[in-house]
Order: sequence, then structure tokens, then C-alpha cells
Amino acid sequence: MVERRKYQRFRVKSKAFAVIKDDPVKPVSIIDVSLGGLGISQFENDILLTKPSKLEILLADCSFFLENLPFTLIPSLRPAQPNPDQIPPARYHGVQFKNLTPSQKHQLQYFIRNHTTGGMMPRFLRKMNRIWRRIWTSTKLEQDRYRIWNSLQRPMP
Repeated sequence: MVERRKYQRFRVKSKAFAVIKDDPVKPVSIIDVSLGGLGISQFENDILLTKPSKLEILLADCSFFLENLPFTLIPSLRPAQPNPDQIPPARYHGVQFKNLTPSQKHQLQYFIRNHTTGGMMPRFLRKMNRIWRRIWTSTKLEQDRYRIWNSLQRPMP
């Protein structure tokens, strides 16, 4: 299967919800998120939205709130999690963001960095790798390595 996503998805590590602003308001659990969209879990008996609307992202502890995100819903038939005992069964659906403002993109990046698994670590590792490479290739360190190597090569008295 060919991956069609433009952005990498990250699993949400805290209780996060997407609130679809329509009549009636429908809060749904967020499973994963990216800069291009998110994955939600919705029960089968809930009616899917057919027209584009706006949605809000919020954490259960109210420490993060992002509103008025334009989106389109991409329905799916696959189960949200392999749990046959769940009644009613939940389904995984995709949400694709449309025309986000720079402020909304910035807030979404903040959410990914701070409230998902893997959102911060790759950036941290790349930064540490650059710092380590700079230290390792510095001329002073190079001279120290050369001096130590030469001292090891001398014959013992």
C-alpha cells in the first residue's frame, strides 16, 4: 500500500478531543495528529458530517485549545482499535485540514511537539547530533586526539 500522507502522524499521549462544531456538537477522541490532519475515533451509530465545518482541538485538562480549524472528513470502514467487545464499535476516520492560517499551523506544531509521542524527540536528536558533530570535529579536540594517539605509539622505556 502506498503512503499518501504528506505529513508524519504522531500518536496523542494525553486525552485529546476534537469537537466538531455542528448541530449537535460532537466531541470525538483524537487518535493521531499531523500538520495535515488527524485521526479520530467515532462510534458507528454517530452520523458523519457530509458538509465541511469547523472543529476545535482541546485537551481533557483544558491546558490546550485550538479553534475554528477548517476541515473535511474522510470516512473509513476500519475499526479504531481491535476490540470486538466494545459496544457500540468505534471506527477510525480521517480529518484533513484545509487552508490553515499561520497562527493555526504554529499552534498545531506546538500541540504535536508537546502532546504527542515522537513529536519532540526527533527534533531533539537532530539538534544534539549537530552539537556533538561540532564538538567532535573541532580543531582543539582534533589536536588532543592526535596528541593522545602519538603518545600511545611511543615505545615503552
